Amino acid sequence: MTFINTSEILGDSLEDCIHKHNDTNTIWVLESAIKGYLYSKKSIAIVTIGMPLIFLIGCLGNALTILVLCTRKMRSATNCFLINLAIVDILFLSSVVPPKFISYLLAPTPFQYDFTVLGGKEWVCKLIRFVPRFTQNMSCILILVITSERYMAICCPLRCRNYHTHAVAARVSCITWLMTLVYSLPHLCYAVVTRHHMCWPSSYNVTILPQSVLMCKSCEAERCYTINLFGKIDDVILLCVAPVLSILYVLMFLKLRSFARTFRRISANGPNRANRVSARVKKRLLFMLAGTVVTYIACVGPFRMLDLMRLHRYEMPKDTYNTVLGICRMLLYLNSMINPFIYSIFNKTMRLAYLNSLKCHRRGY
Repeated sequence: MTFINTSEILGDSLEDCIHKHNDTNTIWVLESAIKGYLYSKKSIAIVTIGMPLIFLIGCLGNALTILVLCTRKMRSATNCFLINLAIVDILFLSSVVPPKFISYLLAPTPFQYDFTVLGGKEWVCKLIRFVPRFTQNMSCILILVITSERYMAICCPLRCRNYHTHAVAARVSCITWLMTLVYSLPHLCYAVVTRHHMCWPSSYNVTILPQSVLMCKSCEAERCYTINLFGKIDDVILLCVAPVLSILYVLMFLKLRSFARTFRRISANGPNRANRVSARVKKRLLFMLAGTVVTYIACVGPFRMLDLMRLHRYEMPKDTYNTVLGICRMLLYLNSMINPFIYSIFNKTMRLAYLNSLKCHRRGY
C-alpha cells in the first residue's frame, strides 16, 4: 500500500479506504498533493497545444530531412547516420505525443494516469513503455557514432578512409539498431498494467474522480529491481557520453584550426585551393553536428537527471515533481523536433536542399 501522509486525509475517506481497499494497490492521496494527480491548466495547455505542435513540426521536418538526404547527390556516411537519427526522432514523437493527447481527450475524469482510455491492453502498455526508451537509447548511440565518424574523418583521414563510405555507414546503422533493440528488450518484457484503488480527500468532490484506475507501469513492484537497474545504466551512459563527445569535438576543432593555419601560409593560387575549400566545408559540417550534440545534451540531460533522482528515491512534492517533469518532457520532445532547424542554420547545402525540395513538391514534381 502506498502511504502518503494519512494525517492530511480528511473526513471518513481514510476509514473507508482501510476497510474497503486494504491491499498493496491502494493509493492514499493527501490533500496538498492532489494537484499532482489531476490535469492543471498548465498541463492542459502543454497536452493540447504544445505537444501536438511539436509533433506536427517535428514529424514534417524529420520527414523532409529523410527525403532530402536520400537523394543521390546527398549520399554520404554522415548523412546516412542523420537519416537514421531522423527516423528515430519520428518514432519517438509518434510513441509519446498521440497516446498522451488521446488520453486527455477521452478521459472521463481529470485524472492524469488513467490507462483505461487507451484500452487497458497490456501489449499497448508494453509498446508505450518500450518505444520511447528504445528510441532514446538509439539517439544516444547514434550521436556517439556520428561524432566518432567525424573524428576519424578529420583527425585520421588516411588511416580510416576505407570506413567513410555509405555502405559501411549503412552496415553500422543496422548493427546499432539491432544492438539497441536487444538492450532495450527488458523495458518491453517488464511493462505491466495494474489496477489501483484511489482514496481521495473528502474535501474534494470525489464523484468526479475515479475510485479505481488502470495504470501502465514499467514493472510490477516485486520485479522493479532489474528494470530500475537498466534505467540507472541508461542514465549513467548518457552522463558518461556527454564528456566523451565534448572531448572529441574539442580535438576536432583544434585539428581544423591547425589546418587553417597551414593553409594561410600557402598561397591561395595553386592546387591547395581545393584543400582550403574542403577545410571550410568540414568546419561548417562540424559546427552543424556540434550544434546537434549540444542541443541533445541540453534537452535530454535534464530528463535523464530527473529520472536518476527518481530511481534513487529523491523525494519532492508531487505537484512540484509533475511541473519539473513536464518541463523536462517538453525539452525531450523539442530535441526530436529541432534537428532540421539546426541543419538549416549551420549548413547552406542542407538549407538549399530543403528549399528545393519544398519548391518541387509545391509544383507537383
